[in-house]
Amino acid sequence: MKRVVPKALWLAAVAAGVAACATGPTLKKSDQDAVSRRYSGKRMFLRSSMHYGQFFGDRKSYLIASRRFSELRLIEGLDGLPIPPGKEDGTIPAGREAEIERIEFPPAERPLLTPRFYPWVYLKVDKTFTDRPHILVLQPNVETAAEFEQLLGLYLVERDPRPAIEARGAEIRKAIDAKNVVEGMNEDALVASMGAPDEIRRGADGGAGGGRADLWVYAKRCVKVKDGAVVGYSEDGCR
Repeated sequence: MKRVVPKALWLAAVAAGVAACATGPTLKKSDQDAVSRRYSGKRMFLRSSMHYGQFFGDRKSYLIASRRFSELRLIEGLDGLPIPPGKEDGTIPAGREAEIERIEFPPAERPLLTPRFYPWVYLKVDKTFTDRPHILVLQPNVETAAEFEQLLGLYLVERDPRPAIEARGAEIRKAIDAKNVVEGMNEDALVASMGAPDEIRRGADGGAGGGRADLWVYAKRCVKVKDGAVVGYSEDGCR
């Protein structure tokens, strides 16, 4: 079995919170300042549909994440187990406009039981989803401004993806907006719904119909993609 993990997907896996809790930023202060200047106040669009909900007891903000909150590993207790951020309140469809209010790098004054060693991107999302800021938590394990921008680009894009989504069939559109997977989705639609995968296992599944399929891994979930389209989905991992 050949496993292919391009750098963009490695960044996605890190960003999804599958790594252990961070110990501190690696981005230089000059790069932090450059990133902040470039993006603060910039209006962008959600690349994929996102979960939003409670942010570790902070009643003034929402957490926004590409993965289910139960899959995040942003902070840990003394027992080494992840501390969940709280419950999800809903899903924001791909293509919603989001203004970057600011990017905050540690050290910063933050509550103890929050992912305080991570960069936080404060977003003002479409008012349909309240006036509270939505905080996108990014892993700090990047070394250059270019890598940080690549990581940010997994979630936010300058070009509105909505027209391409609206051009799809009703079933695919509904699945993307609800952050679901349906057979027949192409790879672009899958990313619009689920975000970038943690890993793509090329040709990992033989299947009964002949030929080999790629397995797109999202934490414990597995999407089977063959000839550029979804042909199977499992909540119980890749087998």
